[in-house]
Amino acid sequence: MAIVRVYRPFIVALVLLATLDGSARGEQSGRYQTLAAKWWAWAVSFPADANPIGDTTGALCAEGQSGNTWFLAGTLFNVGPVTRTCTIPVGTKLFFPVVNSFCAEFPAVLHMQLAELRDCAARDVDPFDPADLMATVDGEPVPIVRAQSALFPLFLPEDNIFGCPECAGHSQEVADGYWVLLEPLTPGVHEIHFQAGDTIDVTYIITVA
Repeated sequence: MAIVRVYRPFIVALVLLATLDGSARGEQSGRYQTLAAKWWAWAVSFPADANPIGDTTGALCAEGQSGNTWFLAGTLFNVGPVTRTCTIPVGTKLFFPVVNSFCAEFPAVLHMQLAELRDCAARDVDPFDPADLMATVDGEPVPIVRAQSALFPLFLPEDNIFGCPECAGHSQEVADGYWVLLEPLTPGVHEIHFQAGDTIDVTYIITVA
């Protein structure tokens, strides 16, 4: 089968824990790897006109969510400040990237080895200095973890967020990024703000109810 290499840089927003915490290790690493794969499967499953990544109000916050862990989206590169309002159930964990990228093989032209996919996914994350990544919940800084996923399957719809209909279909993917996993917030209203240098600036107004 012919294969094509496609990768798309992403800065995806939200952050809710308390200082930059280096790389995930051991059991924590496996947890972040699994959630990173599930996050991408969620994030790319929507058509472009109904994708939470392109949402500017928070109206799409609950789309595709299930279980006791919800995913939060950010934005593509350099779209300017975004503020979203979102309501989540009590007892819900939140998982999201501050900045991330993926590299995937799609049915078309070029085969890539796993090591090449890992290098490819890291290429758009490595330039970000951890000192330039910031995330707060109610004004308090929260931890951010660098983690790379294992190889996992991905399905991209034809009308995808990347504007790449030729990329549609099934693929194998590796993701890399700086991620946050937040334990359930207390009931009430919380403000989440994150920023990646001059590239991303996102605020979420979260109501836990």
